[in-house]
Amino acid sequence: MRQAFFGHSKESQEAALQSINKYLSETDHREILEEVAYIEGMRYLSLDMKRELLKNFNSEDLAMAFKFSSRKLIGEFFEGLSKSIKQEILYGLQQKCSIGEFKNNLDKLVRHMKLKESKGELILSKELNETYV
Repeated sequence: MRQAFFGHSKESQEAALQSINKYLSETDHREILEEVAYIEGMRYLSLDMKRELLKNFNSEDLAMAFKFSSRKLIGEFFEGLSKSIKQEILYGLQQKCSIGEFKNNLDKLVRHMKLKESKGELILSKELNETYV
């Protein structure tokens, strides 16, 4: 029986990201590494920012984008969310997806986040979030 997935440790995240390298161009692999690092900033989103993000992304797409994320990000992103939203995302994390589906959802999430960040609607830094609150 397969063990449930709730995010990666730092070591398993590095190994997982390295394991997909053989299926990607160097540019795509580098882009994924940068985007996975970028979304780690979601740990610092306020509850209102999380809710706004969830209005624009269904839980399955978000779960796919979280496939290579850390346990810390997933745990902190869940803070304050309803049990049903958490369950939907966790269910999505257990589902298999292709590298293409993962990359597509990750790209879409990062584009959205960067747009919202540029407008000041998302804050992805602990220091700035503490100032904002």
